[in-house]
Amino acid sequence: MASRRLSLDLLKHPLATENIKSSEEASETFTEFFYRFANKSTIPGLSKVGQSESHNCERFLWFFLLLLAFLGTVHVCLQLSHRFYAGNMETVINSTQYPVYHISFPVVSICNRNQLNWQRLEAAKRKFLPQENNTEILQLFEMIISAYDTFRFGKFHVFQILEYQPIQSLNHINFSLVYEYMSWTCQELLTDCKWRNNDINCCDNFFKRRSEIGFCWSFNTLETEEGKLRQLNDPKWPLRTGNSGMKSGLMLRALINPESIYPGSPKAEGIKVLITEPHVWHSEPLLVPVNTNAIIEVNPVIFFYENDTKSLTSQQRKCVFSDETSSQAFKTLPGEVYMIENCISQCKQEYLLKYCNCTVDIFFPTGNYPICDLEGLLCLSHYYEYFLYIYEPEEVQYVADDYDKSMLCKCFRNCYSLNFLKEMRTTFLPADIRGNKSYIDLDVHFRFDTMMVYSTHLVVGWMDLISAFGGIAGLFMGCSLISVMEVLYFLLFEFPLFLGYQLKKLMILSTVPIARARSFYNKNEMQKFVKEEANLVTTSNKITSEESKFLTQGVPKFLEKEDVITNTLKYSEDTMLKRPRYEENESVASILYDGKDTITEASKNETDRESTLTTPENDKETTLISPFEETTTTSPSAENDGKTTSTSSTFTSTTEPTPPRTTIDEHENSSNPNEAVAKYFNKKIEETHKLYGRFPEQTSYDREVNSFLKDLQKIPENNATEEDFNRVESVFRQFLIYRIQRELLEAEAIEAREYLRNLTDNDAVDNKIKLQASKHEVSLLEKEQGTIKDLEKALQDYEIFVYNLPPPVPPVTPPVSEASSIFTFDQILQLLGALGESLSIVF
Repeated sequence: MASRRLSLDLLKHPLATENIKSSEEASETFTEFFYRFANKSTIPGLSKVGQSESHNCERFLWFFLLLLAFLGTVHVCLQLSHRFYAGNMETVINSTQYPVYHISFPVVSICNRNQLNWQRLEAAKRKFLPQENNTEILQLFEMIISAYDTFRFGKFHVFQILEYQPIQSLNHINFSLVYEYMSWTCQELLTDCKWRNNDINCCDNFFKRRSEIGFCWSFNTLETEEGKLRQLNDPKWPLRTGNSGMKSGLMLRALINPESIYPGSPKAEGIKVLITEPHVWHSEPLLVPVNTNAIIEVNPVIFFYENDTKSLTSQQRKCVFSDETSSQAFKTLPGEVYMIENCISQCKQEYLLKYCNCTVDIFFPTGNYPICDLEGLLCLSHYYEYFLYIYEPEEVQYVADDYDKSMLCKCFRNCYSLNFLKEMRTTFLPADIRGNKSYIDLDVHFRFDTMMVYSTHLVVGWMDLISAFGGIAGLFMGCSLISVMEVLYFLLFEFPLFLGYQLKKLMILSTVPIARARSFYNKNEMQKFVKEEANLVTTSNKITSEESKFLTQGVPKFLEKEDVITNTLKYSEDTMLKRPRYEENESVASILYDGKDTITEASKNETDRESTLTTPENDKETTLISPFEETTTTSPSAENDGKTTSTSSTFTSTTEPTPPRTTIDEHENSSNPNEAVAKYFNKKIEETHKLYGRFPEQTSYDREVNSFLKDLQKIPENNATEEDFNRVESVFRQFLIYRIQRELLEAEAIEAREYLRNLTDNDAVDNKIKLQASKHEVSLLEKEQGTIKDLEKALQDYEIFVYNLPPPVPPVTPPVSEASSIFTFDQILQLLGALGESLSIVF
């Protein structure tokens, strides 16, 4: 019901308010609607399609050209889209003079190739085997320590010596603690440290840390708890330098004590140096032999990916951003940021867990994984071949190898990486310089003050894609983003509104049949109303009804109100154009006819006015055809009986054959100009309603009006002007509008009552809701019933006025019988003007 009420309100609203849409837009077809958009569009060529003066061939040509241009635009844009989604990237030089002080000095880790100080062996036995006197157990303990001395990741075969050994007796000992206890201290390994040629305390700046080659001492590190705490207290930690060359970086002396090395060690004396960027866990070390002066020059290079590459996946760009924690390729050590080195280290640790369900904690950061005991180390020695090599998935296509015994680590580079290209030069220190000591002098510094920076970005980014789209659209179609916005506005706003107007028309049409089931008022009530009119005297020559006198006397005033006439005309035209073409209202027409017939029958003995309300078969006698009533044609035999035998509706069908068009030439020879005007007027009205029985469209109705006025101008003696006929047209349209408004109000009242009854009968509805709805519907019904009564009163006034309208004064020259049934043009204006005056009381 709500949807129908909405449609009714939309119909009634224009009757009382200003038009919000032009008449052309309200009644236009889809083709006209599209042409209107095409004429306003800024797309070149589209206006050619919508021009009304364009020929169909011209329209087709421009439409075909626009279609080709559109297809070309789509094709090229698709090609550009494929290039964009392919994710092609290119690496370019971002800077060649990027200062080195923007980055941290590399982490320098010093590791003794012989990892344990064997002078602490006896102390370790006393610490970890305090009450053990079994020589075999003590020898096994020493054997295990010797394996740890040369132990590094991947060299798990050193623990094969534990095969068939009674390791259960020592399985309770945590040999990682033994290893840490016997490893080299800072004082035993490092001395004479300098930073930028300034003396520093080695042990205050080097921190002990784990690595994949054992315990090392690291400078400028963030991988230890001490380094992280140092960063919190010192904002300039890790340290930086802006210089390059000798003595501009880190200088130190690594001490080598041959007396403290395992006597049977297969390794040569010396140190391992790891040069990494901060947050990197491990990298391949540089081997520095003993008794040498080593100079390590570092050339830093930065590689980074632009933010536009984030639109690609990690697999597409082959790198991982530090904030892509949800990526499947994001893998790192516990507590560490993403680095490709950290990802590989974590991959190695996972393989240890995979085969032996334990990890070697001296190689990795502290985690929640079980630590390998002696049995776990023996297990790792059985699978040592699986931990020797690492391969990538794509490597299988190019390298022939037994990948079943290798570690598959799918790790990508970090999208911002600082790589250090290292170059080492060593010179031998003669004995006269070093004396009887064994040591290594080390100098680590930057090679240059500046560095190279490389950036990687998409070949086709979003901005490139949008620019390319705009260029292609401008090249092929000559349009811009504004043109696209116009099309979107048309599709998203104007076109839905147009469809909404069409749907509203259909919804309004769906409500009309409901009202047709009921009459405006039945003829018995009308007859009773006429008979009970106190002052009504029905005579043929005099009007005695006060109501009719009032209406008749108001005609001149109505005609003198030029502003009212003008506003009424404009108002009627705008209102009619907002209405769909309704089917003929047969019920209303029948009631009007029945009411008029009843009035005529009731006054049959008092007046001879039936002759003015009927049309004889003789073509010479013409009566006014009411545009709202049916015309009754009576045969001669039926006239004798006083009964009507045939009735024809002048507007119930639109499929009748087109009658011959009436012209003023047929009546020019008439001796009475007023009679000619009256005949012509009635004839034209009859033909118009046969052609346009429904609500006329603007173009069709205006064509009839122009034809009528043009013909009237051929008679110089007539008093019909264009202004007069505009008044007739205004009243005519207004009456049609009120007819349908009255009908729709009736329909809405019926539905309101039905809704109220259904709501009251529904037990599931809350009583408060019922009460509120009842109050609303009752007030609505009272308002509608009041409006309906006003409309009924206006229609009844019109019936009374038509019934009491005096016959025209017969002309002098024509016979009385011929002219007695003819209304003059003045009387036509009087009748329709009174009708307009009667209808105006509703407002």
